[in-house]
Amino acid sequence: MKYTRFILLIIFFIAYAFMAKAQPGTTLITGVISEKTSVELTIYKTVNKKTEALAEYKVTMPSSDFAFAISVEKNTTYKLAINVMKQGHRRLEVDKRFSFPLQLKPGQNISIKIVPSALDTTKKKGLEIKNSTNYPAISFVSGNLANSNFGNQISLQKVEEGNLVTVTSFNTSKTNKRFQIAIPVKEEGFYYVSSPRFRCRIYLKPADEAELNINAFTGEYDIINGSEENRLVGKWQKLSLPITEYGYNRSIFQNDSLRLEKYISTYEKLQPAIKDFKVVSKTSNEHFNKLFDQAIDVDNEYAPLYLLSCLSIKKNGKFISSSKTINDPPAFYRQFIQSGKFNDANILR
Repeated sequence: MKYTRFILLIIFFIAYAFMAKAQPGTTLITGVISEKTSVELTIYKTVNKKTEALAEYKVTMPSSDFAFAISVEKNTTYKLAINVMKQGHRRLEVDKRFSFPLQLKPGQNISIKIVPSALDTTKKKGLEIKNSTNYPAISFVSGNLANSNFGNQISLQKVEEGNLVTVTSFNTSKTNKRFQIAIPVKEEGFYYVSSPRFRCRIYLKPADEAELNINAFTGEYDIINGSEENRLVGKWQKLSLPITEYGYNRSIFQNDSLRLEKYISTYEKLQPAIKDFKVVSKTSNEHFNKLFDQAIDVDNEYAPLYLLSCLSIKKNGKFISSSKTINDPPAFYRQFIQSGKFNDANILR
């Protein structure tokens, strides 16, 4: 009897922890691809005869797990589209397409097992859906967008071999600017909450959570709920703004009137504060400490280099106020241009 109560107590606390992370009325969908193949999953919602993509997840080998956090709405139907991928000439391409209805209820969690070789929409085979009483180590990333007058696709990306790779995404709407993403994190590290305009760095561990307020126009963000690691990441974002706000974390450079001489002066004045911040910003997580130190160093050195590339004549294809380019940099930049500066593969993470 004591053991039964103990087990029930554990289940209660795990369930409570999940509900505290997810929004009220949220359905957690967890799943696995049972065969070694790459699959792209999309959840569509239909309301008032209008169908639109709500969330996407890319399962690429060797990964096999996926997750969605869906805020279930009244008078709305849902379906799961499955694209089984194959290796094309240069990248993965769609091999086969399938679609299955999803019966979602607020707060009811489900698990899905997908067997790609057995998928059959007509016979409803290859897809096994069960109510889930398990609460796996899922991490949650949520937030709100400000200064956004239309819907945005918010992606969660990670770095693989030096390239940003999208894992999952969520589509906000013109009327609902909130996003909520679930992801099974196997290995802790940096992830990026991204849109076609901005990129926000966060740090995730298994069963972690992070909540952000993002200015969709400037790309600046506040971490309003998260781990000790994410609080430090947020502090670094704010400290480094004087040398990154020109567009370092945005995909579009729109500040070509910026004077390079003034930027260099601002950069040099900020260095003592950056040095002090790096010394005191330590946690009990040594893995994070190492990656965070590298991230600070990379941002601190690449931000001025990226600005120079944006201001270069070759980059813009026209003459602008700054005549210096990557090929003919000011003397200030000699400190960054050194052979063998980065000799650790972690720089690609």
